[in-house]
Order: sequence, then C-alpha cells, then structure tokens
Amino acid sequence: MFNTDVISYAVIGLSHLYLIEKVLMHQPNNKRSISVQQATSRLLFELYKYGPLRLVKEEGHTDLIGRQSKLCCLSDPYMEAISGMQRNELIRESRNSADDPLFSLTDRGYLVAFLVRSRSTTNYDCECNDCEDGIDKVLSEMRNAGGLKLVTTDDCEFPHLDGGNAHMCLEDDSFLDAILRLERLGLVKLQEDMSFTLTKKGLFSAHFTLSTSSKARAIRASLN
Repeated sequence: MFNTDVISYAVIGLSHLYLIEKVLMHQPNNKRSISVQQATSRLLFELYKYGPLRLVKEEGHTDLIGRQSKLCCLSDPYMEAISGMQRNELIRESRNSADDPLFSLTDRGYLVAFLVRSRSTTNYDCECNDCEDGIDKVLSEMRNAGGLKLVTTDDCEFPHLDGGNAHMCLEDDSFLDAILRLERLGLVKLQEDMSFTLTKKGLFSAHFTLSTSSKARAIRASLN
C-alpha cells in the first residue's frame, strides 16, 4: 500500500535542504548524519534532477553515485531510505553492465518527486486572472469527474491531470498552482492511487466558488 508519509517526509526534507540547485558533494570526513526523511528527500531530488544512482561497494565502503553526487551510505541512512522507497514503489532496481545495482524512479516516484518539488516553488498567494481561472477549471472538472488522477504520458515530459473528458497538462502553471493551492487549503486530497479528490469542504467550496464565478462572468458580459 502506498504510504503517504513518504511524501510528507520528502516535503519536510526538501523544504529545508534542497530548494537550491547546488548539490553537496560527498565528504568522507563528515561524521554528521541526516535523518531518513532527509535522505528520502535527497534521493528524490537526485533521481528527479539527475537520473539513476549506482550503488558501488569498494573496500567495505558503500556509496550511491550519480551524475553530480557521491552519497555515503555508511554515515547517512540512504539504504534505509532506499528500502522504504522500494516498498512504496517509488524506485526500481536494475543492473548495469558492471553488475552494479542501479536505482531509478518509477512512474509513481517521478510523480511524487514532481509534487514535492512543485509544492516548494508554487506561489500560493497569486490572485491574477489566470490563477483564478485555473482554480475554477480544476474545481469544475473535479466536481464533474469525481476526481482528477495525476498521470504520466509518453508524448509529454510534464504530468497531466486526467479525469473524464479532462486532460490538463501541468506545464500550464495555472493548473499546477490551482491543484496545489486547493490541496493546501484542504479542499482536495491526494489518494494512494495518485488521484486528487474533493473533500467535503472542497465539495461545498466548489459549489459556492463556481456559482459565484458564473454570476461574476454574467455581470461582466452584460457590461460589455
């Protein structure tokens, strides 16, 4: 079963450690240890940004090596984080030509990493017309379809919100900001299958907001 705590842990770690793009390189003499939550965030960041991580064991020392970083698995709990991410189907293990274990994100892992990163960069206070229209569109589609599922597609690098007749690409910031703002307000909830559904509070808000928006548009139209 998908454990939503993994996402919560990742959000906590990412918000404190990895908002910037700079990657801290491995320092063998650094004895400070990070938490499993922070290790999970770091792994999501590395895998999402730079791709697979290779597990290498040399003379009793174990490291995860990627394009930009070498992460020490002896001083920090990366292997414990790896195990948790595997249980929750966030990463998959394969082998390279040297028979080293290679870890990469699953589709679910990619979506979780995308959400984690997006939650830390979304502007929750913007009230421009595009953002307001995005909220109206997302609420309307969620009310009509009963929910919107976060999915990957073969022909687009960005996730989509899919439900009924709705296929909203999250390259459009107004849709991405809308779903994350609604989640933060407690109006929608992320389910285990990576779908967003309206809460009871969200159902009431959708009815009120969409009715108010329709009246406002009618008034504007009558004045033009």
